[in-house]
Amino acid sequence: ARRSPQKAGGGGDAAAAAESAADAAAEAMTKLRLSPSGEGGEGGAAALPAPSFARAAGDLQSSGALSREKVLRFATGIAAVLMSDGTIDYLASLPPEAMPARCIALQREYLEHCGIEQEHGCAELAKVPQQFGGDSEVLGAFRGFQQACRGAVQSAIMTRARGGGGMGGGGGG
Repeated sequence: ARRSPQKAGGGGDAAAAAESAADAAAEAMTKLRLSPSGEGGEGGAAALPAPSFARAAGDLQSSGALSREKVLRFATGIAAVLMSDGTIDYLASLPPEAMPARCIALQREYLEHCGIEQEHGCAELAKVPQQFGGDSEVLGAFRGFQQACRGAVQSAIMTRARGGGGMGGGGGG
């Protein structure tokens, strides 16, 4: 996860939210046994385990708008997870037609990791561009999440075409 420099003025909340999102991504990658660079530990193309996330403690948010902090945590965290080499290698081990559905399932599971009920989170995420239309940080993180959704499947398909296993296509701009 890249961290943008803090903007002059009231950026303290934004910096704290970004730090929280980066921490959430690091925590998720730890649960996936990945380093921050996205390099997996052991394994290869054979029988790769599906990424999984611990559900948040307590009740999940099932009503009301998502807070800015939750949107940033989700968008930044899941983008980092989706583009990690471990996730791309996992996706590459699946039939290509199953990759998009598995990416969606990972996103839904990550919502609960962030404390958001899946159906409610999906409905609220659809509102992010309107709800946070003037917030360039949230919109940027949301665009990054959307690009990671596409990029993870594309990278997994390329990894599969190269023979799968090893390093995924998690690098790039």
